[in-house]
Amino acid sequence: MDLEKIKHWLEEKARVRPRPKRPPSPYGSFYERMMASAIDMAVIFSLFHETFQQMSARLYAQIDPLAIEQFYKVQTISEFFDFAWRSGFAALWMINFTLQIILIGVVFLGCQMLFKTTPGKWLLGLKLTTRDGVTFPPAWRLVLRYLAYIPSCAPLMLGIFWIMFDKQSRGWHDMISGTQVMTLRPEGWYLAQLKRGYHWIRKR
Repeated sequence: MDLEKIKHWLEEKARVRPRPKRPPSPYGSFYERMMASAIDMAVIFSLFHETFQQMSARLYAQIDPLAIEQFYKVQTISEFFDFAWRSGFAALWMINFTLQIILIGVVFLGCQMLFKTTPGKWLLGLKLTTRDGVTFPPAWRLVLRYLAYIPSCAPLMLGIFWIMFDKQSRGWHDMISGTQVMTLRPEGWYLAQLKRGYHWIRKR
């Protein structure tokens, strides 16, 4: 057995080789898209916070005050669900939730149809397109995409987390509606902006 060859083979295996660089992805990443969605929801709730509160107050005012007194006596989860069903709270909650989702959808879709973007996507440099990567989706695809969030979010948000594993960073709602989200920013843009801001602070 040639010890020199074995030593050379072990050295080759132990040598750290640089990983080949992957070409930058033209698709919006999971983190960019989640940040854009968070910005969109923050804008919508800041604008309609009072509306949502008044809507909830008017709906829940229909619950019998005596039933509300019984609520404070609830001690177990089964008792809570029983109270929610008998008092009508569950039905009112579903109505309230549905009305808020419809209102959010009207604002969200209206913003997309008028400006072809949303505040979050605009700030993060993301662009919604059809599968060709260029054309902005027509109105019916936008509506279908919004409705497709239901199956995308319902099973423990699996359709949303699918963005992390799909080669084109698509969620189930993108697959259903035939859309995708492209990034308009070059790779490393965010880091460059952070460095730029850091140097500006130092100069100050």
